This record gives sequence, structure tokens and C-alpha cells, in this order.
Amino acid sequence: GKGATIKQDNESNQNAHGGKGSHIKQTNENNQNARGGKGSTIRQDNENNQNARGGKGSTIRQDNESNQNAHGGKGSHIKQTNENHQNARGGKGSTIRQDNENNQNAHGGKGSTIKQDNKNNQNAKADRGSTIRQDNESNQNAKAGKGATIRQDNESNQ
Repeated sequence: GKGATIKQDNESNQNAHGGKGSHIKQTNENNQNARGGKGSTIRQDNENNQNARGGKGSTIRQDNESNQNAHGGKGSHIKQTNENHQNARGGKGSTIRQDNENNQNAHGGKGSTIKQDNKNNQNAKADRGSTIRQDNESNQNAKAGKGATIRQDNESNQ
């Protein structure tokens, strides 16, 4: 779209749709798909099967490995790094960060904040304005109601 910037490097199957004033950068490998709304910023690096859909003014960064899916609402911020099978759905103004390992699922409502670190099988569902942080280990499940705060640290089956 008008004023959009798109850069695609190295390999095959890169698809980018950039709205007015958007910035999209796709590097290294195959099967990267990006759809950026007005003023959005999307960066996809290193490996395959990265899908990003960013609403107006959203920011999405996907790094290192495969099978990363991000759907960011208006003004949302999503960062997915290191490993595979990361799924993020961020509502308007939400912030989602997924780091280190696989099988992380986050569904963030309007204005919610979700941080998932270190290991696998972390699931978070955050309603409007809630905050969820999941650290260290596997099999963490969190469901937060409107305005709730949840923190899960160290070990499995929480």
C-alpha cells in the first residue's frame, strides 16, 4: 500500500501484503506470510512456516524456527522467538511475548499482557486488561478473567 516498505531475502515462498505506511521484512528461508495493516511493522527471520497478520499499528516479530503464527489486533505487540509451534492471538492493544521452546499458545483480550518463557506446553487465555506470566518448565495453563493477574513460575503441571 501507499508508503509501504517490503524487504524479502533468501529463499522461497515469501508473501507480503503491506497496508499504508507498513514495514515488512522477511529473511532467510521459506513459507513466510505477512499481512500488515496500516502503519504496522512485521519482521520474520530464520526458518519456515511463519504467519503474521497485523492490524492497524501493530508490531509483530517472529524469529528462529518454524510454525509461528501471530494474529495481532489494532495496536498490539507480539514477539515470538526461538523454536516452534508458537501461536499468538492478541486483541486490541495487547502485548504477547513467547520465548524459548515449543507449543506455546496465547490468546490475549483487549489490553492484556502475556509473557511465556522457557519450555513447552504453555497455554494462556487472558481476558480484557489481565496480565499472565508463565516461566520455566512445562504444562502451564492459565485462564485469567477481566483485570486478573496470574504468575506461574518454575516446574510443571501448573
